[in-house]
Amino acid sequence: MSYQFKPEKTVASIGYLVQQTEADLYSVMKMLYLADKAHLGSFGRTITGDDYTAMEKGPLPERAYNLCKFVRGARESFGPMPDAKDYLAMKGNAFVLLSAPDLGELSRSDLDALDQAAAMHRAGGWKALFDASHDDAWKSAWDEARNCGVGSIGMDIVDIARSAGDETLADFVRDPHPGAAPAYRD
Repeated sequence: MSYQFKPEKTVASIGYLVQQTEADLYSVMKMLYLADKAHLGSFGRTITGDDYTAMEKGPLPERAYNLCKFVRGARESFGPMPDAKDYLAMKGNAFVLLSAPDLGELSRSDLDALDQAAAMHRAGGWKALFDASHDDAWKSAWDEARNCGVGSIGMDIVDIARSAGDETLADFVRDPHPGAAPAYRD
């Protein structure tokens, strides 16, 4: 199954999480993972469409992190959303909201999943997010990274789905149209 990154939803999600929790970069990245995972588990799709990388400190949303580096000034551009600096800025690892998040970008189910992640942060801080994000999907990918001697490795969306639900969800993510002929590729 192909997931397409949604930069506007990602900016709205980050802004919403910051409004709800005043969390820093580390915690927001973990909350995005947990919200995407929860939404995937309930609806068969993520909120952001981002790809995740397993790193020592847990899963990292690749494009959302690059977006944050851009608004912090550590990248010259961010192709998927060149105007991201109109909405967000950063001082160190702290977010500065330059405008209210566009909640019109987020569905009710998106907001519910984001609220679950924000509630986890409010209840247990970064430690709760750390513990929850170090799930079987992360462990599997991180073990592979260590075996290969690398500091990061892409996480498989099927493994994330499996850790969010059950094998039926993983099967759906693997093949949302069973029995359909694969698309012709040249």
